[in-house]
Amino acid sequence: MTNKPEPTTSNWVVFVDGSAGRKGSGVGVTILTPEGVAID
Repeated sequence: MTNKPEPTTSNWVVFVDGSAGRKGSGVGVTILTPEGVAID
């Protein structure tokens, strides 16, 4: 008999923000890992 680990769910969250104006446009992206680490 083998013990199988219970499945876990790990969600990554992505935040996106964009803007546009006369002088150009841009976008900001932040990714939040399941451990709570923010990647910009």
